[in-house]
Amino acid sequence: MKRSEIIFLIVSLSIILFISIVQAQDEYYKELEIKVDIKNDISSNSDNLKVNLTSFPKDDLFQKVETEISPKATISDESILFEFNENGDYSILVSSKVKSALRFIMVKFSKEIPLDIPKEYKLYLLPTANINSNNELIRIKAKNIAGNNKNIYEISSDIAKFVKENVEYDLSYAGQNKDSVWVLQNKKGVCSEFTSLFVALCRSLGIPARYVSGVVYSNIEDKFREHAWAEIYDGYQWIPFDPTFGQYGWVDSTHVVLGYLTDPEEASISYSYTGEVDIGKFEIETEIEKYNEKVSPLVEIELNWYKDKVSLDSYAPLIVNVKNPNNFYVNLPLYITQAPDKIEENYKDVLLKPLEEKKVFFLIHIPNSRQCDFGCKSEIVLESSFNDYESIELYFSSMQDKITKEEAEKLIEEESGEKNEGLILMDCKSSKQTIYPYEDVEVNCVISNQKENDEEVLFCLNEDCKELNVEKDSLTSKDFSVKIEEKPIALCAELRDRRGSLIDFSCLSFSISEKPNVEIKNIDVKNVRYGDVVYGNFTFNSNRDIQIVLKISNMEEYEIDLKKGLNVAKIPIKSWKIKDDLIKTEIIYKEESNTYKNSQEFEFVVEDVSFLEKIFAWFKILMFNFRFID
Repeated sequence: MKRSEIIFLIVSLSIILFISIVQAQDEYYKELEIKVDIKNDISSNSDNLKVNLTSFPKDDLFQKVETEISPKATISDESILFEFNENGDYSILVSSKVKSALRFIMVKFSKEIPLDIPKEYKLYLLPTANINSNNELIRIKAKNIAGNNKNIYEISSDIAKFVKENVEYDLSYAGQNKDSVWVLQNKKGVCSEFTSLFVALCRSLGIPARYVSGVVYSNIEDKFREHAWAEIYDGYQWIPFDPTFGQYGWVDSTHVVLGYLTDPEEASISYSYTGEVDIGKFEIETEIEKYNEKVSPLVEIELNWYKDKVSLDSYAPLIVNVKNPNNFYVNLPLYITQAPDKIEENYKDVLLKPLEEKKVFFLIHIPNSRQCDFGCKSEIVLESSFNDYESIELYFSSMQDKITKEEAEKLIEEESGEKNEGLILMDCKSSKQTIYPYEDVEVNCVISNQKENDEEVLFCLNEDCKELNVEKDSLTSKDFSVKIEEKPIALCAELRDRRGSLIDFSCLSFSISEKPNVEIKNIDVKNVRYGDVVYGNFTFNSNRDIQIVLKISNMEEYEIDLKKGLNVAKIPIKSWKIKDDLIKTEIIYKEESNTYKNSQEFEFVVEDVSFLEKIFAWFKILMFNFRFID
């Protein structure tokens, strides 16, 4: 907080805004000298232990590496192999001094999709366990992001921006490696989830993309940690994209590459041995040893106000003129780092083509502060990741004209030349995600018309389209039932205009599950004397882990937990409850909202006894019932 100061009845009022995004550091450098130590302590009772390390710093265009290894090992371009032929405790150390440069690719031209891909890069188009690029949800979302654009660099930038804006960074998911479909649906994760979704969306469009594992400095934890980002191939070169940090077409010099992967589950270290081995903990320690020259601004920025004097509780449109004087693309994150009040959106990504000039707008709110009745001034500061720093002052008092938020948004619309015509949006939901073959699923779609007029649209499901009128400023609900077939599906509803052009879509992904099935395969006793209780071993066969309720010939109910496969449970059989020499069983089990029943009958002989034995049996039955009465 700056110290307030009264100068000619004008108070300086500004607050420092903390950028609530994940990023590497506050200042970026052209090159850093970084020490990376990879350690592994092992206790071995094996005489043929091999440790193969594939994840470590290697030379490339942007990082120069000097490495010391202990103990001695066999070194290749892609791996370090340690071999231990005696029992003992071993400490592996791969210590690297890395000169890591800003990975900025000067993209002057970018090819279009479809791309003629070199044979050695085609593996970076394939779907994997975590990168589900062949999934229908992924393909449709990628096409929706790309629209009619074919430019690989621009599409990749839009995909990275989509991931950053729609996935919440949540450290509780660290180490879980959720797949890309899960991330698209749940919109949470850490760098591995951000990267898997980005790579999957790119691959689905035919853009080769690889998963990069490495280390980076994190401003959230104030230290280096393991990290993931991506690179795409645009027909000329590999270009880095870090959707977690908002670095598109470049990554800062704290990014140290350890390996390139097709999938995040690929092993970075492998062990082979016979006998007992405690492999210990694999650790990476990283620190910056030397800071070199800072990066220089790449663009020209000019700040202007629509009005530089406004009333209290106003919204002042800040006009940012950004010019790219270079003959290559620049992807530039811009931040408002100081303002008179917190603002809803203090971060914007700006993609500039070679020699392009753009206007970007921020909405600055003026607080309704009594100390500013007679006048305050505030310094608004804008910064970029490339050390741009621009500031401008704003004067406000209760005697100036007020600008409401609606008026400010209209001014921005007029200044930008882009009319905000409103949107028609659709969101579909189902109460179930796991369903059974040929089951009817109820789905509800809510359509929001934010336009100024009623609209006639086409509501399409599986290419079956019906006309629908959606009223202005309203919500329209559409319910339908769909029968699911015997395969995993993504059910997508589409909204199209009367010309057939896509307006919006909403997809639901269902996993098809085999219906639970439980049956009794055998009862090991087949007869009993009247009046006796016999304990029989009931053998159940279940196709999954499940809890059941077993009813037997009007006897008590028994709750039984079954594992998948064959299970045996010892259950009492009361002879006097059995009629017509049949044991009648009913198995009841539930899954989600469904209840299932399976009835079976088994031959079971109740041996007749004499009249005196029956009287004695009735006495035993009375005593038995008395013992177990509730």
